[in-house]
Order: sequence, then C-alpha cells, then structure tokens
Amino acid sequence: MSRLLQISIAFTSLLACSTLVVGEDLANCGFGVQYYPSQYTCQDDNFLCPIIGGDYYLRCGDDTCYSTKQYSCATKTLQPFSPTGTNPLQNCSGSPFDPSTTVCISGFQFCSIVNGIPFIRCGDECYDPSKQRCALGLLYAVGTRAPTCIPEFGPDEYCNYYGCELPPCCPGLFGSGGKCRAF
Repeated sequence: MSRLLQISIAFTSLLACSTLVVGEDLANCGFGVQYYPSQYTCQDDNFLCPIIGGDYYLRCGDDTCYSTKQYSCATKTLQPFSPTGTNPLQNCSGSPFDPSTTVCISGFQFCSIVNGIPFIRCGDECYDPSKQRCALGLLYAVGTRAPTCIPEFGPDEYCNYYGCELPPCCPGLFGSGGKCRAF
C-alpha cells in the first residue's frame, strides 16, 4: 500500500473519530471527572460506562460495565443473558425481575428497558440516557448544559451508593433543612 494511501486512511479514521465530539460539551461525573456524553454514561454520579455501537453499558457491582444484550446484573453479580432465548427470573435484593424488560441498578433499584435502551438511575428516578443526562442528582435534557449548582428547593446533599456529597447551591442560595434556599 502506498504511503500516501496509508496517511489518507489514518487521517480519515482520525477525522471520523473526532466528529463524535466536535462541538460537544464535556459533562461532569461526580466532582472533577469529565467525559463526553456521546461516548459514556455517568452512573451513581461517580462511575463511567461506555456507549458502544448505540449499546448503553450499565454498571454492575463496584467495577464492571456490561451490555444488557449479553448479561444482566442480579444483586451486583453478572449473569449470562440471552435476549432471544428463555431466561429465568433473576433476583435483585430478594425481588424477582425479568432481565429482558428490567435492570437491577446498584443491587436494589429497578429500571425499565424500553426499545432496547436500559434506563439508568439518577437519584431515585430512572431516565432514558438517549434523551436525558444526570449531574449532581438532577436530570437535564441532552443538548443542554449540565447543572453546576443546586437550584432553589433542590437537595443540598446528594447521596449515592458510596456516600453523600455536598454540591454547591446556586448563587444567592444557601443550604438549610436539607434544601437549597434563598437568603
């Protein structure tokens, strides 16, 4: 293969990869970790899992990401799963679930799988990661900026699987009684 053709292929590959993030704002996962939302999802506000070929990978346990097309996660343990076969109900902290329609998040919360997209947890809610994102325990629409502070009457403490954090209240607000409030 000619040297010019090799350079052309390499440049085309780089250009194709770079177009995924051109014009995309970095999002925060927890405090200080930034990522491109078109390539990853932030789970439990401190853990990144990839999006590969439109497949949203989910967190299972402390350090694993998995595809719901190949596995399910039952009480923080990966279980083989066949989306086209017959699968027995699985157990999520003592509650049975069908891994073809439901995911067990963090070993205790259920979220749905809708049109092949597993919903992800944000605080106590489940959301569609193709339409929304989560930052500081708050949902925001894809294509809009992530919140950088907690709005009025939002919780001034965000707790997840690993503990609690105190994100900043928006300017002009202070934390009182578990909520951000006006002075």
